[in-house]
This record gives sequence, structure tokens and C-alpha cells, in this order.
Amino acid sequence: MKVIISHPTGSEFVRNAVKTFDERNSLFCFITALNISIKKNFLFFLPKFILKELNRRSYKGYTTKIITTASFFEWKRLITLKFFKWFIRSDDIDILNKKIDFFTSRHIQNNKNKVNAIYAYADGALDSFKEAKKHSIKCIYEYPAPHYNFNEVRLPIEKRKRQDLELKLADMIIVPSSWAAKSFSHFSEYKSKIYTVPYGFPEKVNVNRNNWYNGKKPLKILYAGALSYRKGIPFLIKALNKIPNNLFDMTFLGSGIYENRLKKKFPNSKFINSCPHEDVLKIMRKNDVFVFPSLSDGFGLVISEAMSQGMAVIATKNTALKDIYNGSNSILIPAKDENKIYKSILFLMKNSNKVKEIGLSALKYSKKNSWEKYRKKLYKIILSHS
Repeated sequence: MKVIISHPTGSEFVRNAVKTFDERNSLFCFITALNISIKKNFLFFLPKFILKELNRRSYKGYTTKIITTASFFEWKRLITLKFFKWFIRSDDIDILNKKIDFFTSRHIQNNKNKVNAIYAYADGALDSFKEAKKHSIKCIYEYPAPHYNFNEVRLPIEKRKRQDLELKLADMIIVPSSWAAKSFSHFSEYKSKIYTVPYGFPEKVNVNRNNWYNGKKPLKILYAGALSYRKGIPFLIKALNKIPNNLFDMTFLGSGIYENRLKKKFPNSKFINSCPHEDVLKIMRKNDVFVFPSLSDGFGLVISEAMSQGMAVIATKNTALKDIYNGSNSILIPAKDENKIYKSILFLMKNSNKVKEIGLSALKYSKKNSWEKYRKKLYKIILSHS
């Protein structure tokens, strides 16, 4: 079995899908926008923070060919996003998706006798799937989010039409949680195509955590993700407003339309726009509680990342926590309920021992549900339907 995978940016779940086939000698190639290789004798003069950013787009360690396309467009997009945000176009990522998709379709055409399957993602699969269908090549579609009808924010009509066509062409639809799978339950035509493969937990589980909350200092609370309505930020604001400022230290990791409002409401909080994956885990190790009040998320990788660092996680049922929660490893709450967020935080403040208990249970769960387990399940499901 030989598979082509395409994705413009290579998120953590994409990298593990690539690794799934790479480590089993089943990956024909991975097509993406950038593959930055930083060597000791090259770019060494750049500041460390820039090198860290560049390393986010490095694919060292893979044995199969990494093919890049639309690199100039992606460089321009990243530089604009970092230094000239006011010039960023809302459809830049869609344009990039289409560029990668078109290139992938041409690559399928040129290698039609060498490839058995194309593995692509929402918004970037249409041309690839159309070409694959001409040559009886299997179309595997990963949909990391709930179906767009389940989202609080409506997608533009062009994107909805594109995703509908991609879904119809797909032979398999891979989703990361029961919440994501449920979002497709109203579509009988997709029922037989849906396969749930939960994402894994980071390999670096913080087994040596010892800075547990003891109730003598302010509770360190972290939120990571877009500062948007869909992520439940208005409900988090209302919950935090009920708690005296001297009882907690808040850190917001992310950016979005609620950033200015949050800075006005909580001027003493820390605000971090973006940082590499390794730094995210370091920040999580320094905090006690992770709050993720999302209204709808296909998985929410920040949940598994926070748990792997021993944090007490509070998250909604409209995420993968519904599948992960076992009664002791986290706190599961309804979406759009600021009172539950408030009561959950207050409970941990009053019962400091519970932060450690939940954190230890989270670490135990994390060790048993690694990315390796995800890769085994993904490959088994695809192989059994090839």
C-alpha cells in the first residue's frame, strides 16, 4: 500500500498521520507548503525565537520524500501574519489549501500506477479526490472539526459547497472524537464512511511534576486557543468576573477578536500570542488548571497536551473530553455555562488536593493513550478497508 498525504501546514495530528505510513513503509510522499531544514552551518546567526518558529515547519526524521509547493505564498502569509497583521487576508489559508490541492492532483496523475490512496484534509481535497477517482485510487478524508452545521460560526457558502463535494467523493471519513462523529449523524449518506480515531497524547508526559497547587498561592489558570466566541471566551469572561482577582493568576495563550476586551477586563493577566509546541508544554507545566470552554471542537489537542503535563483540565462535552473523561482525570462541563466554569474553578480553589489528584489521574491516562496508539489504530482501520 502506498499513500500520498497532503496538508499545507502540518499540524501535530497531520505529522502523526504522516508518521503512521512512513514508519510502515507505506508513504509515497507528503505534500506541504514548507519544509525548513535548519543546519548548524545555516541560519545559525538568527535569534533563538526565530529558529524556534522555523523549526515548527521542519520535517526532520521522516524517511519518505517531503514535497513542497506554494512555498513563496506561504512565506509571504507567515511574514504578514507575524509582522503586518492588518494586511492579512481572511481567505489566504483557503488559497493555500487550493494551491496544495491542485499540485497534489497533478502529482496523483503523474504517479497513478504507483499510488493506492490519497489522504487529504477538509478544504484541501477536492481536486485531489477528483483525479484519484479517475484512476480508482482510494480517497481518505480527515475532517478534524465537527461538521460545519454543528459550528456556532457559519462557514461561507463557497467553503460549505467545497466541503460537501469533498465529503461525497471520500471513501472514508476519519474524525477524532464521538462529538465530531455525532455531527454527521443527520447525514445518512455519510454513515457508512465515518471512522472515529481519537488523537494521541504527547510522548513527553510530565511524570516528574512536583509543583502542585497547595492553596497558599493564587491558582494559576491557563487558557490556550483562539480568543473567539466559538471557543467560549464570553462564558469564561463571565465566570472569571465572579472570582476575586487576588485568588488567581490567568494566562491567555492565543489571539483573536476578544483579545482587547480580555486585556481591559483582566489587565494583570499574561497574554502570549503564539509559541512553538515545546514552549506550550513548558507553559502548561508552570500552571495548575487548564480551562477550555469551547462550544464545538472536533478534538481540542490542547486538552490532551494539558493533561500530559499534569494539569487539572476543565472542558466542555462538545470536545474530545467527553471520550477522555473517566470520572477522575478531568472535570467535564456543559457548553455555554459560565456558572459551571465558575463552580469548577472555585471547587479546585477550596479543595487544593483535588488539583493534584486530577493531575495524577490525567498523567496516568496520558501514558496509556500516546500518539503511537493512535497510529496503530489509524493504520489498522485504513488497512482493513483498503
